[in-house]
Formats: sequence, C-alpha cells, structure tokens
Amino acid sequence: MTIKYPNRVREFEVQAQLYFALRNCGFDARGEVTAKADNGRNCRFDIAVFDNTQQCVAIIEVKAHTRDRKPKKTRQLEKYESFGLPVYLCRNLHDIDPIVGKIKTLFMTHSQ
Repeated sequence: MTIKYPNRVREFEVQAQLYFALRNCGFDARGEVTAKADNGRNCRFDIAVFDNTQQCVAIIEVKAHTRDRKPKKTRQLEKYESFGLPVYLCRNLHDIDPIVGKIKTLFMTHSQ
C-alpha cells in the first residue's frame, strides 16, 4: 500500500494559508462559520472576517483550481452576497495577498 504525494495544492491548503495570513495581519478571521440565509437554510462560510464588535464584515469562499480560470457566479456566491457583505473568492495561493489587501482596505474604510 502506498500513499501518493499530492500533485497540486488542495483547497484545504489554500484555505489554511489564507486564514493564517489574515490572522498574522491581526484580523479576526474565523473558519467554517454558519449563518441562516433568508430562505431559512444554513450557509457555511469557509472564512468570515469580524470586526472588534464581533460583527461579520466580509465572507471569503475558497475554491481551489489548478488553472487561473475566470471565476463563475454560482448560486452559492449569490446566496452569500444576499447577506449584504463583501464576498471574496480565493481560487489559489496567488489570490491570498490581493484578498488580504482588500480586507485591509475594507477595515480602513469600515473604521471611519
């Protein structure tokens, strides 16, 4: 029995690195956060970012892809957008720094 070494970066690895990048910048990022949508169904956000009053200010969905494909608008993302918060899609390790930058900008405008 052998265990093959993964040949690509997995979604979990992207999510974990994004989570720690946000935490290392001092953001209150939480994983696997649940909330009820308007239709009464539960949503589970990969990462939710909270302000110092414990109010959610951003939702991040991680969908790892091996190629840089143009992100598709999915029902899941539309449901997340119904919460009225910024929703960011992180598709690979290269998206992490730009998303952290967007969260920094969001907090600069949110705190004013």
